[in-house]
Amino acid sequence: KIALDKVIILGNQAVFEIIVTNTGNVVLHDVIVSEDSFNGLIYDSWYDNTGLWNENGQLKWIMNSPLYTGEIVSFYVVFNTTTTGRFTNVVSVDSNETNKKSANDTVEVIKPDFAVEKISINRSVLVGEQVMFEIVVHNLGQVDLTNVVVREDTFTGLVYDSFIDYDGVWTKNGDLSWSLTTPLRAGEYEGFFVV
Repeated sequence: KIALDKVIILGNQAVFEIIVTNTGNVVLHDVIVSEDSFNGLIYDSWYDNTGLWNENGQLKWIMNSPLYTGEIVSFYVVFNTTTTGRFTNVVSVDSNETNKKSANDTVEVIKPDFAVEKISINRSVLVGEQVMFEIVVHNLGQVDLTNVVVREDTFTGLVYDSFIDYDGVWTKNGDLSWSLTTPLRAGEYEGFFVV
């Protein structure tokens, strides 16, 4: 059993490939794969690119042909992720000619998270003077963030003039929004000033 991705963002699906290999010297009949444990994951579906497997409705898959000596076959099971943590998926396989054997793999489900601050640099100004705000985006999650966009939604009584980016990592879009041009690494922050 092999997780196609070892680290998964919360809400994405975890896909495992189940590989069955006949390492013995006899043909195996009635090969059955069973899902034994998948705590923390929610079973969604399965798929088989070979047409060799049938599912019996109880998370058991039966191979519809013999498994010949040295033959390798596989299919995929798909699970939904609804919580963060490390989750191990366990399957077992047996046949008429063999004892049950188990295999497992573990995935880590992580959550992206961020916070944004808008800090007034000038607490009070006279009419006609410029006001400056610092906007800072903090990556509070466990995964790098991409395509970070900050939008200016409400600025009643103010007129946008310009922005200042000392690090050179923000670009102004056509509207009142700015895009971060680099990934925002987990635990880091980036900011700019709006005038």
